[in-house]
Amino acid sequence: LNIFILHLARQSKGDNAYFDFYDADDWERLDMGVFGPEYDNLLTDEQRQKYREHMKIQLAAAKKWRRTVLGEGMDKEEYKTQTFVPPLVACSTNAIPTTNQFLRRKRYFLSSQNAKTRKGRSPLNTYEYDYRNGRSVPGDGGLDYDRCFPPSFVSHKRVTL
Repeated sequence: LNIFILHLARQSKGDNAYFDFYDADDWERLDMGVFGPEYDNLLTDEQRQKYREHMKIQLAAAKKWRRTVLGEGMDKEEYKTQTFVPPLVACSTNAIPTTNQFLRRKRYFLSSQNAKTRKGRSPLNTYEYDYRNGRSVPGDGGLDYDRCFPPSFVSHKRVTL
């Protein structure tokens, strides 16, 4: 299903990193959210495990919903034979510049930054995430306009706000 690409960059240079939004293991691999070192001293291993279990359930449900309702990952014929969706209206705006590419670069630590978490990691994430300077497209400030709508073979009405 949807594979989101995080662009590894320093001044918009770097390699692409592939990130499956629906995979809690990818969140952990990339030190995102509660898996980042910022939470090492705030969460116990048991609490992190509970977050991981909760995320797996919720992300699996979201992935299933997208596949069932929106036909994500299906071709047109497969969707027609396996899915029934009541009338759907999708609304969005294209009036606000929206960043749809996040930049990520390796953080370089100063030798004076020797603090460690209880897990022996720096309390700062290994990577810096830049949510402002990636590619900008029309949208609503949170979602880009083109990604707000189901595939063309899903019967729906588009409303631009």
